[in-house]
Parts: sequence; C-alpha cells; structure tokens
Amino acid sequence: MRAWRQKNPNYFKYDESKGPVWLETQRKRSRVWREKNPEKIKLYRHTHQAEYRRYMKEYMRRYRETKKVSVKKPPSPPPAPPPQL
Repeated sequence: MRAWRQKNPNYFKYDESKGPVWLETQRKRSRVWREKNPEKIKLYRHTHQAEYRRYMKEYMRRYRETKKVSVKKPPSPPPAPPPQL
C-alpha cells in the first residue's frame, strides 16, 4: 500500500505513523459506520456528486499525464557485449 501511495500522492491518505493496530481499528470503525448509515452515504454522494466528478476528472488527467511522460522516456540502450579475446 505504501508503494502505491508513493506513486499516487494526491489520493486519500491514512496516517500510518500511529501503527498497524490503530489503522485496523480505524478501518473497522469506518466499515461499521458505513454499514449502519447507508442512507447518509447515499445522501452525501448525491449532494457532492458534481464536486467528486470534477475531482476525479482532474485526478485522472494528472495521472494520464504522468503516465504519458513515463511511457515516452526512451528505453535505455542495450548492454554492450563482452569483449572477445
């Protein structure tokens, strides 16, 4: 997960400095809340749909630009053959 986050720094972040037990507790707490409050999630998503779409559009545009740059880099030259004696 850490490697993925380093490649995608603008995506949602968890605070990993508090340790794996804290992270698991937070994830569990969030999961339980989402299961108990589906109507609040639905209402929130409906209310913020335009904002989310703008965010994802911008995020994917930046992602594609960085991907293009990494693809356009010329491949490194092949290693030189060993000298023949």
